[in-house]
Amino acid sequence: MTLALIGILVLVFLYFYIATVFVGNPRVMAELQSKPDGQLSDLVGILTLPDERKIPVNYLHEEKQVFLGADGPWWRDFRGDGAEVVMWIKGNDFRGRATVKLGDSKIKDRVFPIIRPRVPDWLPDFLNAKLVVIQLYDG
Repeated sequence: MTLALIGILVLVFLYFYIATVFVGNPRVMAELQSKPDGQLSDLVGILTLPDERKIPVNYLHEEKQVFLGADGPWWRDFRGDGAEVVMWIKGNDFRGRATVKLGDSKIKDRVFPIIRPRVPDWLPDFLNAKLVVIQLYDG
């Protein structure tokens, strides 16, 4: 019984992973690139990770910072001193240094309701996304 339940959970996870990475992400990125001023681009941009992979992410752009919520393991690239990234927002490339802010609940509590409005308040922090902040370079 337990083995069957674990097997079902693994299959569900694989289904959602494949649907997101191989179907959802390319579709979202294609829409963003074809309509950079569209309604979706107000919420979603394209992040180029240090290994050159590109993923769509919800964002909040404020002056010289971009705030992201990292659901996948890609946030680990930004521990410590972080890493250089490119964030594509509404047809424009913004370069900066991304760092993960573990335990910074004040900023997370302000930003996440904007970039992750459908995530329930009762979700424990260890299951919620990690806050990633990109400090943009000048010019």
